[in-house]
Amino acid sequence: MSLFSKFFPQLASIRSRLVLLVLLSLVPVALVLIYSALENRRLTGEQAINKLSTIVELIHNDFEDAIYASSQLLTSLSLTPEKWLKASPQCNQQLANLSKQFASYSNIYSVDLNGEVICTATINLLDRDYIQNSLSGGAIIVGQPVEGKISKQMVMPIALPLYSSTGEIMGVVGVSINLSLFLNHNLRSHSLNSKSLNNVTATLWQPDGTVLVRAPDPFSMTGLQARESELFQTLIGNTTNRQTMEVRGLDNTPRWYAFDQIGLGESNILLSVGLPTEELFAEVDAIFWRTLSVLAVVSLLVILAAWFIAELAVRRPVSKLASLVEQVSSGQRGIRIGQMVGASELKTLAHNFDLMVSYLESYENKQAANQQALTQAKESLELKVQERTLALESASREAIDRAKLLEKQRLEITV
Repeated sequence: MSLFSKFFPQLASIRSRLVLLVLLSLVPVALVLIYSALENRRLTGEQAINKLSTIVELIHNDFEDAIYASSQLLTSLSLTPEKWLKASPQCNQQLANLSKQFASYSNIYSVDLNGEVICTATINLLDRDYIQNSLSGGAIIVGQPVEGKISKQMVMPIALPLYSSTGEIMGVVGVSINLSLFLNHNLRSHSLNSKSLNNVTATLWQPDGTVLVRAPDPFSMTGLQARESELFQTLIGNTTNRQTMEVRGLDNTPRWYAFDQIGLGESNILLSVGLPTEELFAEVDAIFWRTLSVLAVVSLLVILAAWFIAELAVRRPVSKLASLVEQVSSGQRGIRIGQMVGASELKTLAHNFDLMVSYLESYENKQAANQQALTQAKESLELKVQERTLALESASREAIDRAKLLEKQRLEITV
């Protein structure tokens, strides 16, 4: 008994070993599949992470473009200062029409020297730092994000002084960029073309760790102080090198994040864009498991096919041959396998078995004939020996009788 049969008796049969051989032949296919899936997973992850970095860069550029476009708009409005410092329905309507042309604008307004809004609304903005800085003169002021008094949402204010023809400051014209509208609009537009980026989240932060805006924001995290969170601590350590890292988000969901710092002057804010790790690899993992399932089904069918083929082509013919060999060894003759169904090697073996049995029968018949001839010769020889013995005995008696007669005659003569 071989060591293989000793330690694996259930695999001692030819059929089991054939099935095992088929199973082993499927192992390289499975290994190639697993390697391809892992490589595809890596490439998919790299592509998605690169897209995250691209989205961060695009939002950064869009923010700078929004500030530049706002500056251009305010510069054009400042060319006619008297028009915007005279409260009238026409002034409100004109600024409202301009605001509609910019999806991210929360408001366009003009303010007098007392901080009173002349067009668009009737609230006082003198308490705003950017208004005071703008009234002090100079270039365009980009202020810190604040909660809009009208929209009640976080806005990025941009203001420009209005000068009279004599160079005196008459007031301020300003624009409020709604950060929530800006972030949601840009996030949708930049992730719309990629199925793998459907669940991207973007967050704008104050440098002190306060959440300005989150998109989407189902948990209403605006205003949340998260300075000690893992996400913010990672953010402030990677804004300069723009690394992409896996971190738990504010909702405790593991995500891959890309980071950046955006804004100008006093308006420096931080940006993080993240994609759930599960979503990142969801599509490629689904393809892998589907392919693996197909391979498992195909492997099972191949193994079953190998099992039945081995049963019909190997085990049954070999069992039949073994049974006939046992019958021949027990003394039965006249046995033939005939036409065997199976592998060509088994057919050759069956043909040679029939030839062997025929030769054995012929040999035994010759042996029997020779034995019979020897027996007959022996019997004939014994009969001849017996006849010769009888003849010798008869001659011997005759010789004795003659000798006795001669002796008698000699005695008579002597007397």
